[in-house]
Amino acid sequence: MSDPNLTVLNEHFDKIFVITLERAHDRHANIAQSLAGVNYEIVYGVDKRDLDFDSLRRTGDYLPERARKLNRYTKERLLPLGAIACSLSHRGVYQRLLDSGHERALVFEDDVLPIPQNLPTLAGALNELPTNWELLYLGYITNERPISALRAQYHRMVYSMWHDHVYRWRAKDVDRLFPRPFSPSLHRAGYHNCTHAYALTRAAAEKLIASQTPVNFCADSVITHHVLRKQLEAFSVRRQLFSQMDFTLGHQHVTSYVCSD
Repeated sequence: MSDPNLTVLNEHFDKIFVITLERAHDRHANIAQSLAGVNYEIVYGVDKRDLDFDSLRRTGDYLPERARKLNRYTKERLLPLGAIACSLSHRGVYQRLLDSGHERALVFEDDVLPIPQNLPTLAGALNELPTNWELLYLGYITNERPISALRAQYHRMVYSMWHDHVYRWRAKDVDRLFPRPFSPSLHRAGYHNCTHAYALTRAAAEKLIASQTPVNFCADSVITHHVLRKQLEAFSVRRQLFSQMDFTLGHQHVTSYVCSD
């Protein structure tokens, strides 16, 4: 049974994409149930089983030396095949938006789960977006709330000690790690993880494609890359609207098509 609060998505976005894999039959049932009433388009993404590092290097889709230099958002700096496949899948959706000629798209991953008690806030959040918005997180984890000035100072001190050791955060990056209040339903986005539910405009799609050609980052890290550099007008909902199936199962790798064999 569809949630009437979800139908506002059909009115607000030109395209609604759901990324899945042809072999992810268990996820296809979840899509139909979780997004009942939503006018979405299924997009079959890139399967890591079809990739190998030699071919990626030959095609120029992933160059390890370049990724190691640019990617400061994972400890290993280099991406496994599952993460590369995920990034290529999201990049493909961005290209679909550009090719369609439309302006605004919503992107879901196939394990998305609405949070029913929060969905009544969806319409208000969408209406509070400024005219120049480029990206909106409708679901995410990490740094969900703003922090005080005192705690921000503490984090600047801690991250300065970690500089060039773990994530190589810069001082000006640290100041934007956490969300900042914007409106009753929205924050200005900070450093967040996950790409199971987000919206973007053509302008954002163009920027993200440029940064992921070749792929340098995980699908969520490339957004962080632009947010921390103030290169995206990015926002997040104050109340989470969508979670993920993996989270409800304890985020075990056996349930993930990115991490599992």
